Amino acid sequence: KDNLPLPKEEDDPDFYLSIMHSTPLWLVKRLKELFGEKEAKEIISYKNKTNTTCLRPNFMNISKEAFEEMLKNKGWEYTNGILPNAYLVKGVESIAEDADYLSGKYSVQGQSSMLVVEAMDNKPGMYVLDACAAPGGKALYLAEKQQGSGRVYAWDIHNHRVDLIRSQMYRLSPGNVRVANCDARVYRDDMYKFFDAVLVDVPCSNTGVILDKPDVKYNLKADEMPSLLDLQADILDNCAKYVKPGGVLIYSTCSIMPEENEQQVKKFLENNPNFKITSFPENFPENLARQTGDYGLQILPHKTGLEGFFIARMVRDNEY
Repeated sequence: KDNLPLPKEEDDPDFYLSIMHSTPLWLVKRLKELFGEKEAKEIISYKNKTNTTCLRPNFMNISKEAFEEMLKNKGWEYTNGILPNAYLVKGVESIAEDADYLSGKYSVQGQSSMLVVEAMDNKPGMYVLDACAAPGGKALYLAEKQQGSGRVYAWDIHNHRVDLIRSQMYRLSPGNVRVANCDARVYRDDMYKFFDAVLVDVPCSNTGVILDKPDVKYNLKADEMPSLLDLQADILDNCAKYVKPGGVLIYSTCSIMPEENEQQVKKFLENNPNFKITSFPENFPENLARQTGDYGLQILPHKTGLEGFFIARMVRDNEY
């Protein structure tokens, strides 16, 4: 086994990338089709060398100054991330046992996941929905941004994942979260035009977070993509019905595949002319907002150092 010869790139470039970076051959070929040979190679071989954990303080329970003092007292070095409340921390160990974590002073959340919430720009008093909420990071951040006011509905189809949301809710205690075991594909008449804003963070290929979830590469199958695309479209179409006139609809994935991202939004807008793409709010990082395409923002890890996400911000017409 130790003496097996490594493949030569010049013999079969696709097979070489597949073996050297433990990436399914079909995915190597697909990324080359999408991004061209040079960029696909950069995407597949990218490794984030910062070795930091992104912590987000819960400003309902701790001030900025007290949080930074807390980090200092723990001996955790930090730099500021792309958002003012994203702290990239080195030397973090055993967070699940940390008393300040357990008492709800902070959460662990990736920067791109935080950007999804920033894109919504929800305000205190709003009624918002996170339709595919587990494990709960985005829903709880939405709740904290509203300072415990209004309502944040957090749904998931799987009971064991609903329990994950509840455990975060009990830890952070925002007081305005309502958790439910709910299938986001199934229409609920009582929710029609009910929400000021709806987040649809759909199940996806996870191709943008392979660095954090290496098992994705082994579990993802090419023949599963069509049913996944159907699921995404069904959830988006259904949950759009819950947005009030003038309300905001966010569609997001942790994928870098256009068929899950821009193409889904394009198809949705063609079928729902009462929705339009709208610009990101002022608090959204300008350098990223400038990169937004016709149907949303694609964040690529090898270009930004962030998790690979797609975010589209839409608004429903006031009249409909």
